[in-house]
Amino acid sequence: ITVLVVYYSETGNTEKLAQAVATGAQKISSVTTIIKTPDNVTREDLKSADALILGSPTYWGDMAAQMKKFIDDWWFIFVL
Repeated sequence: ITVLVVYYSETGNTEKLAQAVATGAQKISSVTTIIKTPDNVTREDLKSADALILGSPTYWGDMAAQMKKFIDDWWFIFVL
């Protein structure tokens, strides 16, 4: 099982949370984790992932623009 953890972190706090999530997932022997920021995710990363975990701080009740752009564009990355 491959778990892709995608996070955006400006101050480092969300990165720490993403690392903790990946560490927890890796405690299961059949799980492999990939940790990346939205701008470094490739088509191969998305296609090979069995699970996707997203992490973002919130600004004015919404996710970070970088994460929103990733979600809005992943169809193009994954399908095209």
